[in-house]
Amino acid sequence: MADFLGETAMTHEGKRPLCFMVRNKPQSADIIDLVLKTKRAFLGYPARQHGFSDPLKNFQTALCDLSCSEEEWQAFINTPPLPHPRRILSGNRNLVKEATEIPGSIILVPRPDRGKVYCGVIQRFELVDNPDWGERYLSLRRQQNLDISNESSHLMDVVQSFLVDEWQPIPMTSFPAWVRKSFFGRSTIARIHPINIGQTTLQPYDAVQELMKSSARETRAETPDINEIKTRLLTDISPEVLEHMMVGILQCINDDESWLHVGGSGDGGVDGLAVNMEGEISAILQCKWKHDGGDIEIGAIEFEGKRILASLLHPPNINFPNTQVFYGIDEIADLVLKHADRLPWAKSMKIKAN
Repeated sequence: MADFLGETAMTHEGKRPLCFMVRNKPQSADIIDLVLKTKRAFLGYPARQHGFSDPLKNFQTALCDLSCSEEEWQAFINTPPLPHPRRILSGNRNLVKEATEIPGSIILVPRPDRGKVYCGVIQRFELVDNPDWGERYLSLRRQQNLDISNESSHLMDVVQSFLVDEWQPIPMTSFPAWVRKSFFGRSTIARIHPINIGQTTLQPYDAVQELMKSSARETRAETPDINEIKTRLLTDISPEVLEHMMVGILQCINDDESWLHVGGSGDGGVDGLAVNMEGEISAILQCKWKHDGGDIEIGAIEFEGKRILASLLHPPNINFPNTQVFYGIDEIADLVLKHADRLPWAKSMKIKAN
C-alpha cells in the first residue's frame, strides 16, 4: 500500500503494540498544558478502594492501582459497590495491562483547536500518591471557572497516568482519515482499530509510527496510479468530506442534473439530492464511509427515483437491490481520476489525470 504505512510493528508474543487516544479533559477541564509539561496522559475514572470516601492525598491507599496483580484486581472488582460501572473500570484495567506489557505502545492526545495531535511512546503506568502537579491542575480549573469544591475528587483525575518519553506534535491533517475519525466524538478513551481493504490490513500503529518518524505526506508526488488513489482516499477523505466529494463527482457525470449537498442532522439518511430539468428530485445519495453490508434505507420509502449509496470501506463483491446504485472504492477512485481536473479534492490529494 502507500508509504505512510511504514514497516510492520514489532510484536510481543504475537501481539501488536497498542495505538489509542486519550482526550485528557477531566470533568470539562482542558489540561493539555499540564499533559505536555509532565509528559503524562491522565486516565480518569479512578478505582476507589472500598471504605475510602475522601482520600485526602493518600491516593495509593485510597485507589486500586490498575497495574496491580490479577489477584488484587479480582478482589477489588468483585467487591461491590464499585465507584464506576464495571465495564469502564475493566476496560481501563485491560488498557493499562495491554499498553504496558507490549513495548512501544503509542498514545495520542488530540487538540483540534490547535490543529495538532500530541503523540508519545508509553514508558510506564503510574499511580502517584501526592503528585507535585496537583496544585497546577487545580489552578487550571480555577482559570477555566470550573468547580474545585472537592479537591480530592478532582485530584484523583490526575494521579493515575501513562508516562511517555516525549510528546511529538503532529498536524491533525497529516493523519489518515480512518485514524482521524477516532479523535472526534464523545469517547474519552478510544483504541484505534485496524481496517481491512481486500487482502490488506491497515494498522494504526504503523501509520502513526511512520508519521512520528517522517513527514512523508508533505513530499508526496502527483500520481495517476489507481491503487495509490485508493490509499489516498482512505488517508485524506473523512466521512463529512466524502459527502461533498460524491456530490461533486455526481455533478461531473450528470450534466443534466443539479446536485446539492444536504447532509446533516435530521437529513433522513440523505446526503445529496439531484434536481432534474423539470425541477423534480430525480436521485438521492447516501454516503457511508464504512459499510458492513446488508440492506439500508435511503430516503423515504415512497421515493421512486434513483437511490445511490457510496462507500469507501466495504466488503468485496457487495450487492444491492436494483433500486440502488452502489459506488464502492474502485468506482470512486476511477471517477476521481477521470475528473481530477474538475474536483478540488483530487487536487488536494495530488491526483493527476491521465
